[in-house]
Amino acid sequence: MKYLFVYGSLITEKSPFNLKPLESVFIQGFKLYLEKKENTKTNYHFIKLQKTSNLEDIVSGYLVEFDEKTLEKLDAYEGNSYERIETEAVKRNLEKVKVFIYM
Repeated sequence: MKYLFVYGSLITEKSPFNLKPLESVFIQGFKLYLEKKENTKTNYHFIKLQKTSNLEDIVSGYLVEFDEKTLEKLDAYEGNSYERIETEAVKRNLEKVKVFIYM
């Protein structure tokens, strides 16, 4: 199984991907920041992940399963605004699981 950690718009009802959360998880060593985009058509700004390497910095989100076709669509959707990397998420029972994240 392949998993994706989601924390923002990919998990909302407006998302075109219909991703279903399996469970609540968190990632360590990351924080969220706001990347402002001036003069955009939608005036929509990006909330992005930043690696800190400080294990006390956590971001909560959700674990979702995906297939290769969905991953290709997600990559196209995120475009040059986000980079996909692999890391570990931590379940509430402290079990670690490999996930992809967009940052």
